[in-house]
Amino acid sequence: MNVGIDFDQFIKRVAPVEDNYTKKPNVVFDDIMRNVSANAYKCLDVIIRCTHGYQRESYPIASSVFQEITGIKRRETVIDAIRELEQLKIISVDRSTHVNTFFLTLSLYEKSVHVLNNRTELLCTKKPYTVSTDKADTVCTEKPYLYKERKKKENTNTEKQEKFSFAVALKNLGADEQLIKDWLIVRKTKKASNTQTAFSTFENQFNKTDVHINTVLKICIDRDWKGFNAAWLANVNLSEYQEQTQQAIPEQPQQSQFKGVAKQFKGMEA
Repeated sequence: MNVGIDFDQFIKRVAPVEDNYTKKPNVVFDDIMRNVSANAYKCLDVIIRCTHGYQRESYPIASSVFQEITGIKRRETVIDAIRELEQLKIISVDRSTHVNTFFLTLSLYEKSVHVLNNRTELLCTKKPYTVSTDKADTVCTEKPYLYKERKKKENTNTEKQEKFSFAVALKNLGADEQLIKDWLIVRKTKKASNTQTAFSTFENQFNKTDVHINTVLKICIDRDWKGFNAAWLANVNLSEYQEQTQQAIPEQPQQSQFKGVAKQFKGMEA
């Protein structure tokens, strides 16, 4: 009885597998290494380790795993690196499940490498992604945008947020502008930072007192304090710092209601 045998599959199964080694295709060293960014190369090594390292065609890998193995701190950096590998058709990603499944598609790399060989920016794709399969041709690359464009947009959004001002915050408490300027000079000399956290600490201590904000600032300026603690007022003679709430206004002489009449008949008196 004749039995057909697939010798290629048989050899693969019986071939000895050496422990503690992962085979990496030569194209990774010969071509891919010089054509991808450092972060993309790190992520590619993780994919090779999880697939070829265990004789698998694909494997689901979470972003946190990429960060842990490669040492990349930001998840967005990992995403950009994965997009770069997809653009070059080195890998494809199936995003139909909760954890993305990665496929190596090195055979398609040579067909696409010339597209990005002369690039000066990292080409990425916008969300949402379309679900991919083991064929890199199905990877979504619609509406490409430059990496720096995304960074510029993020920076613009950050700049739009209102920046905290220590001086404005003091002014909102009712402080005099000149006293604010003088105290900020004291704080600058003492190398104190004018952050929102520093102001919150000051405001918290100020709210524990029943002293006017200008009186508090006068005390801080005179005593060269870069900060303020409500307990410090126990050693301060507050009567010396009471703010004058009313300014002396010189009295204007009252005009006679008959002044106009007197002028009118002035000629008749002559």
